[in-house]
Amino acid sequence: ERFLKACVQRAAGHPLFLDQLLANPDLGADDLPASIRSIVLAKLDRLAADERRATQAAAVLGQQFWTSALRHLIDDDSFDPERLIPGGLIVADGKDFQFAHAMVHEAIRQSLLPGARRSLHLKAAQWFEDRDWVLQAEHYAAADDPRACEAFLAAARLEVGRLRYQRAFQLVERALAFIGKHAQDCPAHGDLLALHGELSSQLDNASTAR
Repeated sequence: ERFLKACVQRAAGHPLFLDQLLANPDLGADDLPASIRSIVLAKLDRLAADERRATQAAAVLGQQFWTSALRHLIDDDSFDPERLIPGGLIVADGKDFQFAHAMVHEAIRQSLLPGARRSLHLKAAQWFEDRDWVLQAEHYAAADDPRACEAFLAAARLEVGRLRYQRAFQLVERALAFIGKHAQDCPAHGDLLALHGELSSQLDNASTAR
């Protein structure tokens, strides 16, 4: 029953995807059936070269993406994402765009070679600077770049300023989990540890007060 519910939730109303998920019970929770990957990549291959490049870049931004962010990633200030809609992989979402399905997004994201994916995550992190500290940190982390530490710290401090201590604590925990091999390259390590202690105490006090 748990497996059936997970398949139904993941398929999100797509009958073909549901059929293929049910036919592959040994897959991990985040794995894609080879049949779905083949279908998606066949559609991707039919796109013009610049549209294919834009679609892959968009996958780095997430299931939903913004025109200006995509243009930054592909270095083309005139590219219109509307061009991607006829290919069946992208749909309009108000003024923004999104992939037609979460598994479509994942198949295309996985199609990127590691070096290309890392480069795109770095460019995405640059675009999110001064726009969204959390997303900037996530993209740096996805690129395995130690600058993620300072971005997570900045995001956590912003949440502290908003009195969102639990959210700030989660961000600090994510930063500390990321650090690992980057400890020597992360000047913010000490500040993260200090803030972690302060937030732990704050949350403990709040819990005791209840």
